[in-house]
Amino acid sequence: MTATIQGGKMIQDHVADESLASGLPERNRLSKREMDVLIMIKDGMRNPEIAEKLGLSTKTVENHVRSILQKLGAKNRTEAVVIALKNSMINI
Repeated sequence: MTATIQGGKMIQDHVADESLASGLPERNRLSKREMDVLIMIKDGMRNPEIAEKLGLSTKTVENHVRSILQKLGAKNRTEAVVIALKNSMINI
């Protein structure tokens, strides 16, 4: 099933639920794939390891990381994890 969010964008229900639960403005909410990458960053994985685990290129993971940093207003990966923890987006 899909849900329509403001602006008419169609997204999967589970992604909409996760995004709404994050408490971040809609434009700053992370996609399901970005959340997957963020969790792996939290677990200490480096981009090549994340790429291998998700079946992506390292460049694609780098793009996801860049998007995560921008959306969360973080300067680096560590700050992104701290922001996500403070906003209850991820757990330890």
